[in-house]
Amino acid sequence: MEYLNYFGKSREDKIIVFDTFTFNNLFVLLLNDGFIHENALNFVLSECDLNAYVFQECIFNKAYLNLTPRAINYREAGRRSILHQIALSYLT
Repeated sequence: MEYLNYFGKSREDKIIVFDTFTFNNLFVLLLNDGFIHENALNFVLSECDLNAYVFQECIFNKAYLNLTPRAINYREAGRRSILHQIALSYLT
């Protein structure tokens, strides 16, 4: 699970997931790694810092069930995740 190193981490060493783009990419990477939807969701809930928006849109509304494994560049997904975090920090 080397791809986890490319995502931003909080002080508690949890993956920062503050936008749906990051959630979707991380979830797809977990599915590609052999996780089933339920196990991927458990991983996200235990190993990630989520905000209310991501929790509601992706988890509570069960949008994660529509995600399927697909080819994804984990380095690019991690870089974009960090760029989204930087952009969000300037907007708030």
